[in-house]
Amino acid sequence: MSAQRPAGTSPPPTPAGLQAERTRLAWRRTALGLAANAVLMALRLPHSTVPALTWAVVLAEVAVGVVAFGWAGSREHELADPHRPPRAAPARITALGVLVTVLAVLVGIDLVVG
Repeated sequence: MSAQRPAGTSPPPTPAGLQAERTRLAWRRTALGLAANAVLMALRLPHSTVPALTWAVVLAEVAVGVVAFGWAGSREHELADPHRPPRAAPARITALGVLVTVLAVLVGIDLVVG
């Protein structure tokens, strides 16, 4: 049987460092997913009817993956520094979300066209 928290109480604070690690892992998962999809798209290059579009998608996925990987390390350092309060990173998060969405649309177009 699990213990219930009294109503109106907040959960216990997250141990120092775990937020930074979770953030790093999430950003790196995104980078790894982009890299894996770039490899799959590259494997279909010989069968593509529009190889220029497929190449553009592969290169864009690699570029966004590298950026996401770099942002992961940068964000981890920001969150792990105990001497300054962590600041929000909405611009990076929004940019990465938009880029991944655009890449998903491009992959879809490439799969339909090619």
